[in-house]
Amino acid sequence: MQRNNTKQIKYLRPGIRPYVVFTLIFALPLCLYAYTAVTEDAVAWKVVLLITSIMTVLYLWTFLHRIGLYEDKISFYSPFTGTKIIKKDDIGRWAIKIGVFNYLDRLKPTVRLEIEHANHNGKIVIPIKLFKDEDIRNILEWLPEDKEEQE
Repeated sequence: MQRNNTKQIKYLRPGIRPYVVFTLIFALPLCLYAYTAVTEDAVAWKVVLLITSIMTVLYLWTFLHRIGLYEDKISFYSPFTGTKIIKKDDIGRWAIKIGVFNYLDRLKPTVRLEIEHANHNGKIVIPIKLFKDEDIRNILEWLPEDKEEQE
């Protein structure tokens, strides 16, 4: 059995920005329903529990994303797609895409970094807004410049 002794350069996790956004979206309704549940209506506790559950799922979904940047490969883990790995030599093209260009793009992040395998054996789609700007810059510096897709 052969071991892979590739040196890991960076291990990237989502930044603080998505957590702040989720908190800002749900904090006001959560506080209002909690206040209502305490002062007037005990049924509002069901809504408080629902909002808290949604927040927990979103925080967990965000937390589980990770990128491994190695000398010769990049790996990306997402709860929906699992782990995807592409070696630096096998990168066919990469591009930052913003928006929806075809029907299936509706299922992808609006702002994303797409790294495609040279043999079309797979693609890594990284949601840019989940990660810190500095981490995305590190990935862009790591990617081969000659494989960038020009639009």
